[in-house]
Amino acid sequence: MPFFWQMPKNYSRWWRKYFTSLIRKGLKEQTEIITTSEYSRTSLLEHLGDSFPISVVYQAPKG
Repeated sequence: MPFFWQMPKNYSRWWRKYFTSLIRKGLKEQTEIITTSEYSRTSLLEHLGDSFPISVVYQAPKG
């Protein structure tokens, strides 16, 4: 599933600005980013850089 910044035409400008501000607020508070797939982690690293800890917590056992 693509992130909103990968498909901006699918989201209103207001929504993108609001959601980005929520992300920035969390990052200012030094919150660790947790995602559910390696794809998401890679996309976040590309967009945010490696300045923030990003962990993958899988929804089901690997196997």
